Amino acid sequence: MRDFKPAVDHFRETAYKDKQDIYEALARTHSPHTLVITCGDSRINVESLLQAGPGEVFQIRNIANIVPEYNDPDPVLSLQAGLDFTVTSLKVNNIILLGHINCGGCNTCLNPPENFDEMPYLKEWIGKLNPVKESIADQLAALDDPVAKSDLMEKTNIITQYNHLMEYPIIADRVAAGNLKVEGWHFHTDEGFVEVYQPETKTFKRL
Repeated sequence: MRDFKPAVDHFRETAYKDKQDIYEALARTHSPHTLVITCGDSRINVESLLQAGPGEVFQIRNIANIVPEYNDPDPVLSLQAGLDFTVTSLKVNNIILLGHINCGGCNTCLNPPENFDEMPYLKEWIGKLNPVKESIADQLAALDDPVAKSDLMEKTNIITQYNHLMEYPIIADRVAAGNLKVEGWHFHTDEGFVEVYQPETKTFKRL
């Protein structure tokens, strides 16, 4: 296993000491302003992207930032429990559904590997993206560029999972009351910018 002790020691002597009072307070409680639901991809550094400090952002991660439908017969309880906790108990003000370019989950759905059967849990999870792919089958067939196909799949997935989020009464009610803002983001890791989903026009606009 990699030796992480030097990294932990460096953290304690630098970042921790710089904000020791904050870390000590956070040991007792935390009040994050934002929930980020994002991909487990190692290239997504949420705190860096949002310029957020300790205790500001609560994260829920899974492959391809999937949100189960409200009445999904096969729920993802870890995610739904996270929604309950952050929205009802912590009362976050913002939810960001954060997808990204070159998403491995979306690409796996588009091009399943030959050894997919050797990864049954992954295969079942990626299967949750099949309705997304099927909804844009004609558009995908008309595209030759793999990057364009990935972009379409990723953005359609963001729209789909955003819509799933809005099915949850605890979210929809707070949005309607003006107490919660929900956005879908597409992060371009190669160029460092974000496109935000516009529900009114069903398009994405650069932030």
